[in-house]
Amino acid sequence: MGEFLAYASQGSVALVDARLYLPKGWAEDAQRRDKCQVPAEVEFRTGWQLALEMVKGMGQRVAHAWVVGDDSYGRPCALRDGLHEAGERYVLEVPGKAKVRLVRGGGWTTAKGWADSLPAGAWQRFTLRDGEKGPLPVRAAKARVLTAREDGTQRVEVLVVVDSLTSSKCWWYLATDTQARLAELVRAASCRHGVEEALRYAKGEVGLAEYEVRGWVGWHHHMTLCLMAQWFLASEKRWLEKRGYALPYRRYAECWPTCLYPVGTSTNWPRTPGTKPSATTRRAKATGAHTDDAPHLDTAPATPCDEAPYPHLAQFN
Repeated sequence: MGEFLAYASQGSVALVDARLYLPKGWAEDAQRRDKCQVPAEVEFRTGWQLALEMVKGMGQRVAHAWVVGDDSYGRPCALRDGLHEAGERYVLEVPGKAKVRLVRGGGWTTAKGWADSLPAGAWQRFTLRDGEKGPLPVRAAKARVLTAREDGTQRVEVLVVVDSLTSSKCWWYLATDTQARLAELVRAASCRHGVEEALRYAKGEVGLAEYEVRGWVGWHHHMTLCLMAQWFLASEKRWLEKRGYALPYRRYAECWPTCLYPVGTSTNWPRTPGTKPSATTRRAKATGAHTDDAPHLDTAPATPCDEAPYPHLAQFN
């Protein structure tokens, strides 16, 4: 099982780091470690510890605004505290039963219980980025809360609740106590799903899960090549878009390279009736290159995007 760090910025997303998770039984089994060539310095680490290491390592090499992740990372208080101590702003999903207490007063309750008690006027409406079935309208609310630690201490965080208006789905998040507006927190939280797209794309296009290695070195070699390949494809996609070529779908598993076509034209390029396109033209259809046989396009400006870069945490089995 691997732990992955993904980076999302301006409509693109790619995996940038990976760690192999060793179960405690494996980490403490000298015979297995020797057989799989596990380095002596590698010790047992939980999933959230590996995630924190990646954020503090590779995460510092790329400019970013937020760290986001699902509830497997939001549940451990130690991860949220570690990110807070490292100066990272985070929006991490938590289960609805997470215990919180409002800073302004009151007793302990759950994130779901607090959301259920809100009047209709306490919610704000937003439309998230397109999902599989189109735009997703939601309502959201936030509050500064106290969260408890095992040693009895408490820390102020921001509880963010996002409720779908088209289904029964509801998401609860704990975020860094900042002056960020609710719209910014909702937008950052919604970027978490980019991790799932990156993993699906990596498995479908660059063979992330297609390996039969049984050793430490082989697994890391395979992951390194896959991450490099995915980064290359993401870079090429951005390059093509900036030069006037559009991808009908934003989802990576659907977008490369068979659905490339010039902006403002149909997928069937016009040609003189009765003529057969040359081999060069056929290659141009696949690559988007300009040729004498293919229509020349005026370079269109890149679609403006106000999204800030967001590194993501994800777990991949």
